[in-house]
Amino acid sequence: MTISEPGPILATTDFSDPSMTAVRKAVELGGRLGSRVLLVYVVEDRVPPMIAAASSDSEETIVARHAETARRHIEEWVAEHVPDAGIETRVAVGAPHDAIIELAREVRAEMIVIGRRGHGLFRHSLLGSTTARVVAEATCP
Repeated sequence: MTISEPGPILATTDFSDPSMTAVRKAVELGGRLGSRVLLVYVVEDRVPPMIAAASSDSEETIVARHAETARRHIEEWVAEHVPDAGIETRVAVGAPHDAIIELAREVRAEMIVIGRRGHGLFRHSLLGSTTARVVAEATCP
């Protein structure tokens, strides 16, 4: 029998305070469990109508620009807040809950650490809609 290396802890961020708390918890858990941490930010693949109408760029260009900005921002945040944690970062594009669940499957995550609410419309509710959907649909804890 061979013992395989554990999958990563998948931490999510939307750069809100609750998600930053979740990232710190993921780093703490990773240290305790000997697991690496993969931090993901998801860029919505649909552009709000007001932004699309105000721009001369195509939706694809707007999404690509947002993804590139997110890549820089996530790297800067990790360097500033958890520089020695050895966190791998990734930016995904799509519906946030779907992208998080798919990435967790793809990397065989041991668990997902996600803030209970973030920047969405329901930020004052107990669980944000993305969090609730990930909890309901994910195949790992």
